[in-house]
Amino acid sequence: TSTRAFQTNMATNPENSEGYIAAFRQYFPELSSTDPNRFPTDARDSNGFWMQYTIGGLYAKFECDLHGEEEYVWTSKQVQVDLKYRYNFVERRGEVKVSREFRQRCSRQWREQSIHPWKFPLLDEGQAGWIMRHLVTKIKKTYFEERAEYGYGGPRGPRREPDRLDHQSADCEACSLMRCPQFRLMADSNMRKGRQGNNQNNLEHIVWVLIDDNNHIHNL
Repeated sequence: TSTRAFQTNMATNPENSEGYIAAFRQYFPELSSTDPNRFPTDARDSNGFWMQYTIGGLYAKFECDLHGEEEYVWTSKQVQVDLKYRYNFVERRGEVKVSREFRQRCSRQWREQSIHPWKFPLLDEGQAGWIMRHLVTKIKKTYFEERAEYGYGGPRGPRREPDRLDHQSADCEACSLMRCPQFRLMADSNMRKGRQGNNQNNLEHIVWVLIDDNNHIHNL
């Protein structure tokens, strides 16, 4: 089992990778057995459909090295990270990817460059665990538990009003895509929903893996 960091094509900050791996190994063993046919399939290849799950409101810092000898550091409590997950019907396993961390750029002016380069977030301690714990809860409620255990529609929390931005919208990737501070995922016509509830004759203990951008596999 590998513990090396993500190999990345720069969709994420490599400095966050060990936190993701550790959190994945901490929380995903909570998922046990279910009917794989509850997971959606992709109409294009009949394999598992990659479901997107976005976590927002994450705490992170950013560093800009265009300020002479000292780096300029700023923080945000509205960082977004996209994850993807599916059941791979060919490999007979569950798969998870951290598909994208949304960048910000420094809003400070500097004498030789008015627009600064985009920077990936460095997540605060514990944020990777927060991400993986919420993803496991989502998967468990949707594909492992029976709907009756939660009542119709599942548990609901209090309504939350949109937060005021703690950064300049012009310097936020998520804002440029009109998904900050909140994001609503649109339906994909290629997704074919799985069955409702378990076929007790088709239960399977699903093994999960974390896959990086270069398809390197991290096991539990």
